[in-house]
Amino acid sequence: MGTKLSNKYQSSARTADAAGLAAAVLAGVLLVITLFAAGFAACASPQATRAFSGAFADFDTAPYLPQDLVELAVATRDYTVEDCGRASSGVERAREPFAQLLVESARRAAASDSPVQNRWDAQALAILQDENLTNSEAAYALAQLDERYGLTEDALSHLDDCYALIGGVIPWLVGIAVAALALIGGLIASGRRRLAGNVLFFSPIALAAFMAVCGAWAAVDFNGFFGVFHALLFPQGNWTFPADSLLICMLPLNFWVSMGALWLAVTVLACIIAMLIGRHLKRLAG
Repeated sequence: MGTKLSNKYQSSARTADAAGLAAAVLAGVLLVITLFAAGFAACASPQATRAFSGAFADFDTAPYLPQDLVELAVATRDYTVEDCGRASSGVERAREPFAQLLVESARRAAASDSPVQNRWDAQALAILQDENLTNSEAAYALAQLDERYGLTEDALSHLDDCYALIGGVIPWLVGIAVAALALIGGLIASGRRRLAGNVLFFSPIALAAFMAVCGAWAAVDFNGFFGVFHALLFPQGNWTFPADSLLICMLPLNFWVSMGALWLAVTVLACIIAMLIGRHLKRLAG
């Protein structure tokens, strides 16, 4: 009888150990995704767009005043990351605030006392002076006239694709972060501090190694890295635009290099914090 109870106990212990190990592996995978997403959250902030566009926007090419070009960049970010009324009113209504800002900015830039007034041709001035056009119609006409003046349908369509991707993945990322914390908390609550510490210590190392490879690739060939990144996320295409287009003037190459550096820095910092917590848990476990 005693042997049977002992065997049953050992079997239960092995089952519990296997369950704990499975929970740890799953927690590690979810933690890696969460730490990676932390860098994305920093890049998606309006503060990051304002700072990097203010530093790197092509003010010498764009026909807009510098402060307005930065505000247009932030509005582009808002349209890409936030709902902007899509859910309730549709895409066209969501575009109206950007169209209004663009037309108001264009009129300031094309004014007779503007330092960039000479970058606006007669046709563009005629569009801005036509009181019969709505803001959306004027913005569309400017973009059709020259991509330096506005966002074309291709550009807006790409931003819609970005929004669909971001809007679709954010709920999953939130759920993954909650699940990762719950699993790690469960390991700690069940007395598996060392196992939880290992998850928090070693998972970030794997992510940091991956980020280091991506960082090295981007440092050597950022255009190639950027192209592969976009080709994977947007296989439908429509993500390349002329160098002097408004979209590229607002968000040029150095803007994206800085965004990549921010993503890397925040993710690495999050990894270090997780590793320190993991080391502390391992010490507590003895």
